[in-house]
Amino acid sequence: MMRELTEHVRAEPGNVVFWPYTRESRPNEYFVFEVYCDQAAFEEHIGAPYGRKFNEELASLIEGDGSELTWLQASQ
Repeated sequence: MMRELTEHVRAEPGNVVFWPYTRESRPNEYFVFEVYCDQAAFEEHIGAPYGRKFNEELASLIEGDGSELTWLQASQ
């Protein structure tokens, strides 16, 4: 599932970075670092049909609170 999503997201015109990570001790938990060129590109990403499909398939696998977004500001 993650491999297919990664291919789709990386092909988005506004995507700069999409790097999924796991821990050796918890291979079924993912941390995804994503960067988009602007807010509009992120909004387009959120509305993509393959993202909705991924989230629907993922829903039954999520334990706890699920996804958490953290907004970062690049340091100069």
